[in-house]
Amino acid sequence: SSSSFSSSSSSSSSSTSHDQKARSSAFLRSASSSLPSSSSSSSSFASTTSTSAAVAKAKALRQSNPDLELRHVLIGELVSSEDTHVNQLTVVVTRYLLPLRESDVLSKKDLRAIFCNLELILSWNMSFLASLEVYLEDGETFGDLFLEMLPLLRQLYSQYNENWDTATRTYERVRREKEFMVWFQKTQSDLADTHDLLHYLYLPIQRMIAYTSLLKDILQHTSRTHEDYHNLALALEGVRDASAHAMERAEQRKNIDKVVQVQENLLDEMELAVPHRRFIFEGEAQFISRGGECRERILYLFNDLLMVCKPRRNSKKLKVDFVEPLNTLRIEDVPDSRGAALGVEGRYFFQFVSTSNSHLFQTTDKPHWLAIFQSTLATFKAEQRQEKRALDSVAVGSRENLVHRILAWSQCKDAKEVHEQVKALAEILRTEEHRQRKSE
Repeated sequence: SSSSFSSSSSSSSSSTSHDQKARSSAFLRSASSSLPSSSSSSSSFASTTSTSAAVAKAKALRQSNPDLELRHVLIGELVSSEDTHVNQLTVVVTRYLLPLRESDVLSKKDLRAIFCNLELILSWNMSFLASLEVYLEDGETFGDLFLEMLPLLRQLYSQYNENWDTATRTYERVRREKEFMVWFQKTQSDLADTHDLLHYLYLPIQRMIAYTSLLKDILQHTSRTHEDYHNLALALEGVRDASAHAMERAEQRKNIDKVVQVQENLLDEMELAVPHRRFIFEGEAQFISRGGECRERILYLFNDLLMVCKPRRNSKKLKVDFVEPLNTLRIEDVPDSRGAALGVEGRYFFQFVSTSNSHLFQTTDKPHWLAIFQSTLATFKAEQRQEKRALDSVAVGSRENLVHRILAWSQCKDAKEVHEQVKALAEILRTEEHRQRKSE
């Protein structure tokens, strides 16, 4: 669908705005008449709607009900703002993305990083706008349309939001390249466009915020007995859930990138970036040897292990000092007298104690280390207990129990709940498989 859009839009980009305005429905004209206007625009509205008894009746009903009147105006705002959004996305695709793709100014990798799935998002918005206008020609219900199109929007927006940090970093890098800036400034001049590219790239994120706000306002002015109330309520919940899901995916992506970054910064060959591992915290501290010698260390806390590294002179990379799994580790507060006994001045001592060793550290971040380690350890143990219960209950090796679980999923009407259960089971299986490979 991306390629088909590219070919069609490149051949008719100049007529896109005209075509969209030609689709403008009678609903939009009636919505604009609800706003304060001159007598001439009111008479124009009257002449337009006088041909439709149904529309005239609906207008009379709105005039007698302030909530219905405001709801009508808000729906008009949804349609008009969607039209504006489509126009703006069309500009960035047809005037920036497609010409850049046909040139050698940026690499394909950089183009994908900056624009991600923007063409697909534009296709979705164009389809939504066209369908919304058709829906509203025969009435003012559109909640079921939103529900029908939400799953794809959720997928597209999650992917786009997850890529946002990559897009901004890549754009900030390429805008320092002379060839790109010469092309970009010329394009802006030709279009008389003063907007930076980031303004356009932010549009999909901005639009999701607008959907939440508009649906909330429309629902607020929709009677609970209205035929569209239930679907609108579900649509608002769905948009909020899609936004939250996208934010969660973005945070997960950042965390994965951080784990990979730490691994790439090690001199040692260590399989740090595995599916279940999450970065929690890092900090500098002084390691206190048994003889009272202070050595600089960098501590990395993950959801399942603690890694302590040594900085190396004349190198930005780190040498791993030791690694301790969380299930064999605890943290203890250490009184200042312990440091004094070792001949170490200062305060803020604490130690990590494993089954076979203890490691004494000193840092002003001590209160935070004590709190965050205890919290991480508690979460780790709770997840271990949950995994064990899940493995016991699912009995992965038992065909009968697995078939029973699949049959239960097939009867569940909550697709989201089924999806979450399948994801949880898959994560457990991956973790178990990884542990088995390590033990072998």
